[in-house]
Amino acid sequence: MNKFKILISVATKTEILPFVRKFDENFDSNNNFSIKFKNVFIDIHITGIGPVFTAFNLTEILNKNKYDLAINTGICGSFNSEIKLTQAVNVVSDEFADLGISSKNNFQTLFETGFLAENLFPFENGKLFADKYFSDKINIQKVSGITVSNVSGVKNQINFRKNKFNADIESMEGAAFFYICKNKNTKCIQIRTVSNYVEERNIKNWKLKESILNLSETLYQIIISINSKLEK
Repeated sequence: MNKFKILISVATKTEILPFVRKFDENFDSNNNFSIKFKNVFIDIHITGIGPVFTAFNLTEILNKNKYDLAINTGICGSFNSEIKLTQAVNVVSDEFADLGISSKNNFQTLFETGFLAENLFPFENGKLFADKYFSDKINIQKVSGITVSNVSGVKNQINFRKNKFNADIESMEGAAFFYICKNKNTKCIQIRTVSNYVEERNIKNWKLKESILNLSETLYQIIISINSKLEK
């Protein structure tokens, strides 16, 4: 019978704890940890928030371990009002949205300035993509994302990023995760749930708890599906 090794990369313990407790209801640890579910072996790695911490910590673990699949997960904000709050999404493309050069009333990415070639590996037209084979196996709405170090929380910034990148969701880790996995030759996908719409910051409108619970269930169903395919 085949065995399948998965890395789950997540920014914070809070976002992944309900998922872990599906396997161990008394679990409570601040450390990285592992789970075994039949033929699926899962390492969960808490990277910290943002692209820098994600890049460093993910590189460290991929230097030491090999995985059949890496999953970046967590909550996100949505620019797309047609996506429901708490909904799970499959982020199939991502890009760095605040890596570039600002000038008066303008922002250019490194690709637009010519400092970086838009098709330099692992970029494709300036974007980073999830593994198509695994993404296509997951029956969750496919969306595009942007990754930022400074989340969009004021009107002008929100409108600018929405119009420039035309992305569905925003996170602080996705593009960094894809970039490292691609360079380490690791198959990767990004699964998130929408906790809020990208609007002038108002946490009262967010659905944090509900989004994290749905994320837990979504990940659990993905693991069950992978295991069932291994058992055939």
